[in-house]
Amino acid sequence: MIIIKEKGYLKNYNDYLKPIQANDIIEGQVIKKTKEGVFLDLGRYGSGIIWRKDIIESNKTFSSLKPGRMVKVKITDIDNAEGLLEVSLRGAERENIWQEIKEKKTKKETIELNAVGANRGGLILEFRGIKGFLPTSRLSKENYPDAGGDKEKIMEKLKKLVGKKLKVKIISASEKEERLIFEEVKEK
Repeated sequence: MIIIKEKGYLKNYNDYLKPIQANDIIEGQVIKKTKEGVFLDLGRYGSGIIWRKDIIESNKTFSSLKPGRMVKVKITDIDNAEGLLEVSLRGAERENIWQEIKEKKTKKETIELNAVGANRGGLILEFRGIKGFLPTSRLSKENYPDAGGDKEKIMEKLKKLVGKKLKVKIISASEKEERLIFEEVKEK
């Protein structure tokens, strides 16, 4: 196995030769800002651009992307009309969030989230910008809206939980389907 040292990191030679593909996460250095977006030096992959709209939709601010700063991005287009790689800050952030979701699910970690909405089947929760669902059947005894089957009363009780912090665990997560299901942790 041949190992190459690049920018202070040791890399497997096979990884070094691997061609870039859409959806890959890579790191680049900010080299220039314009009205349209931010240009990056992506090392052996060439130059890339983060469009202004993507920056606005990400957790970063345009002013925080100063020349010299290193940022992780997701490849969205490997060869646009100008010969640049189009990259996304927001895509890389979402990838990291889904990775965190998978870790919390595997560890069966309890997290505290606010209920941000309600519908006939349960509550809508949000984890770092990704919405998920807490079915009524997965609520604790304390929060279960027992209303004798009266759908209107159940909905009223669910609406009262909106804005309330709930301790939950992730029981199902699918990045591909953008589906996240929670279960309320029973108070002891």
